[in-house]
Amino acid sequence: MNLSFKCALVTSALITSGSASAQNAPVVPAPPTPAVQGDQTGVGNAAVESLMQSENISRSEAQNRIALQADILALLQSSTLLEDPGFVDLAVQHQPVYQVWLNFADNSNKSNLLKEVPPQLRRYIKIRKAKDDKGARSAGFNALSKAITATGSAYPIGYDAVDEQYFVDVPDESTRALVANAIPPGLANRVRINVGVAPMPEQSASTTATPWV
Repeated sequence: MNLSFKCALVTSALITSGSASAQNAPVVPAPPTPAVQGDQTGVGNAAVESLMQSENISRSEAQNRIALQADILALLQSSTLLEDPGFVDLAVQHQPVYQVWLNFADNSNKSNLLKEVPPQLRRYIKIRKAKDDKGARSAGFNALSKAITATGSAYPIGYDAVDEQYFVDVPDESTRALVANAIPPGLANRVRINVGVAPMPEQSASTTATPWV
């Protein structure tokens, strides 16, 4: 994966929820939210309101997190953090505290990578070993997609990069039972089923896109 592609992936992760990570092509990054008149932070009111509601946080905290997003994105795009061959993905965690996880496939010491991070941002960026490397995660997606398709319906699936779990969105409890019975045994403890999220008819079982703001 070349650096430009990695930067696109990181941009996608930062502007989308930490709960979703696309299987194949990254989501096209949305343009920056324009400043709204009267918003002295330079952060769009719509983005602030959305984050306040989704995470149940104060206006000032929402403004701070969105501003941090811009700073962290700029840092990652200009540093060598993403050039490590073991880099898997990035996850944005909002609760219980705001953190950005950099997930790597191996457990070698990556603390030296954080030397590039300014002290004011270092407290928000954490490094950990991913449960799966890229190959294992792709295999998991394929197995789950095949199993869901075998039920006769296509429900959106995705990957929660914070909790490192796959997930499936279904409309009701009856569908939940159908999907639960179809999950491959090897993934039984790695799949979360979200009930009440009606799947988009045009989406395939491997599609996920959950807006962050």
